[in-house]
Order: sequence, then structure tokens, then C-alpha cells
Amino acid sequence: YNITVDDLSKFYFEYHRTKSSQKRQRQYNYRLKDCFGKMSIYNVTDKHIEEFKEKTLQEVSEQTTLVYLELLSTLFNYYSRKNHIKLNNPVMLVDKPRVDNIRQRFLSKKEIDILFDEIKENFTMTIFLSLCLCTGARKSTVLNYKIKDVDFEHKMINSYDFKNSSSYKSFLDDRTIELIKVRMNQTDNLNDSLVYMFDL
Repeated sequence: YNITVDDLSKFYFEYHRTKSSQKRQRQYNYRLKDCFGKMSIYNVTDKHIEEFKEKTLQEVSEQTTLVYLELLSTLFNYYSRKNHIKLNNPVMLVDKPRVDNIRQRFLSKKEIDILFDEIKENFTMTIFLSLCLCTGARKSTVLNYKIKDVDFEHKMINSYDFKNSSSYKSFLDDRTIELIKVRMNQTDNLNDSLVYMFDL
């Protein structure tokens, strides 16, 4: 019986269901299926993986390429483990793309001024941008800021990091404080969100 990479995929997504299963299934269908789907799992070599890696790197980032390689590797490992068979994983024979997670690109003051000028007619976008730049918080954190989170006396705001389930305090600059005051004039409810339109 010729077991193909498509067979590994079907086996994995049928028996390993998680919150991200649909997303990972789309990732498989989008790139991996065309390259490897019909291939026998015993015929996939490190040369095939290397060619896939180089081609993908020309089209997407190192991080995204790594996601595809890790998914393919997972399919091999899962099938091997669950069926108690010794299966060589060709992905393990290839050097992974080096991912630099350091975000070295910062907006200059001039670029920030231009950005604020572009959205000056939209208060929601303005306060959203100001909070983002001021606190450095993720989108989920900024969209969940409540009026009660603001500490005017110390020019701080309580931030909640949803990714790590932790809380911390962020400093507020004068521009953001003035925008928050405008927002507070629109409502008396301390539980209201600072960014009150959620279509961002």
C-alpha cells in the first residue's frame, strides 16, 4: 500500500483536533499539498525539502517558511508515533531558516506625525494609534482598555496581556491623556472601552 503525504495529512487532521486545526489544514492545502501530497512518504527526501524551502523563501518570510516545514515535520512524526512504525522524517535533515524576531524597524517622529495627520478626522483611529504607540501593547490589549484602567495621577494605564495572561502598567504620554479625556466626556460608564469601535 502506497502511503502518501496526503494520507498523513488526512490521518493527522482526523485524529488530532485542536483550535488551530482548520488554520493548519488551510496551510497544508495552500502550499504543502501541491508539492508533496501525491508523493509516497518513503520517497520524500531532504533534497525535496530543501527545494521546497528555497522556493518558499522567495515568496514569504523565514518565519512563514518555518511554519510550513514544522507542519510537514509534525505530519511525519504524528503518523509514525500513532502507528508505532519507524519512519524517517526528511524535514529533520534540512537546516531550518533562521528567524530574527527582533523588530528593528521603528517609526520616526516625522512618520508618526504624518500618520496622525492622515487619520485626524477619525477619533477612534487616533486614540487607538496613540495608545498603541504609547504603550507598545498588542492590539487585543489596546482594544480592551477600559476607562477605569486609567490612572491620571501617575499617568499610567493597567494593561492586560492576553497572550501571556498577565497584567502590567504602561505609561501614558500627554497626547494620549488628552485623547482619553475627550473619550471620557462621551460617557459616564467606567467600564466603557477607550477604543469604542471594534472594526479595526
